[in-house]
Amino acid sequence: MIKLVNKIDPSRETVRFVGIRPQRVAELAAKNGIPLYRIKRIDSVTLEAQAPARMGGRMRALAEENGFQAVAVQRRGAFYTFERLKKRAVLWSGVLLALLALTVLSHRVWFVRVLGASDEDAVRSVLREEGIFSWNETIDTRALAQALTKSEPRFLWSSISLRGPIAQVYVKEKPAEEEIGEQADMIVAQKDCLIRNLIVLSGQALVKNGQTVRAGEALIAPQTVDGVLYAPVGRAIAGVFYSASLFMPACQSISVPTGRTQEILAFDLMGISLPQQAPRFAFYRARQEEIDLRGLPLSIQRLTIEELVEEERIYDRESAVKEGEAALTERLRALIPPEAAVTSTVTQVLDAEDGWTVTVTIQTIEEVAVKRSVWDL
Repeated sequence: MIKLVNKIDPSRETVRFVGIRPQRVAELAAKNGIPLYRIKRIDSVTLEAQAPARMGGRMRALAEENGFQAVAVQRRGAFYTFERLKKRAVLWSGVLLALLALTVLSHRVWFVRVLGASDEDAVRSVLREEGIFSWNETIDTRALAQALTKSEPRFLWSSISLRGPIAQVYVKEKPAEEEIGEQADMIVAQKDCLIRNLIVLSGQALVKNGQTVRAGEALIAPQTVDGVLYAPVGRAIAGVFYSASLFMPACQSISVPTGRTQEILAFDLMGISLPQQAPRFAFYRARQEEIDLRGLPLSIQRLTIEELVEEERIYDRESAVKEGEAALTERLRALIPPEAAVTSTVTQVLDAEDGWTVTVTIQTIEEVAVKRSVWDL
């Protein structure tokens, strides 16, 4: 029976016995059927041994009855862990109830995080009226996004994703360049350009091919024929020039990674940011990665901090122009619409005593006609 109990639960209690002829403890244990393990003689009057958890108290009482001092110096195993948990039953019950409450509450939207909108309060007001603050299973995110997009003319599109108690709302507003002027019944140029092919399907052309126009300048106006007003319809294919300049000094301080990194976890509990560890580097750059917790009310972001040091770099003309050209080309490419066709790229260099000014100009062919009201060619 003892072997079976020890096999099921190998919890042990280490007991220190102090008295005359401490080896008698082993004899007492054997007579009373109490197994002892790892018996160790400390000195002439002290002996340590391990007893099974359920027999440790009995062994100590037996030793004290025979004139020994018996003290438990260490307790290990599931038996003692369970005993400690029983003493804190109320505390652990509260923790479990709190976790259960958080899990249940995480299936309902309590917070709305808005990205991309110039007026976040207006977005929250629309979503509140549409009933976003409810249980996640009852929320139709696609219908809510459509209602939000229709609520404001300046919204091009919107999307909503649920992450536990937080609703992430992404809003794309019309660019400022599409809001030039008040010519609601005109087709106008979206940006500065050179008109190459103006196609008028309805209305009156106000410019000619080969003419340079400014952003917001009218291209096609409404036209009245036999007393009937026809709205302007057409397209404008134009050449657009994107240009930028950058001064490249002959001697420049640059940031170089040292190879030392640090990882920091940033916690956000139900929309509340918790304090986080500060970076230990004085000069660094950070890379952010979100950890998916599958609907829990806690979001975790892993920040990888990379230490940087300043170094002086000496450029020659060729390397400076090459690096400046690459940086400017990348910057300008980000401004060019995906559907535009690049026809030419020109690089100009102006020499100075302490460096070089690099200018990159990219020419494209693209559609530039926009209308102030909703339309579709």
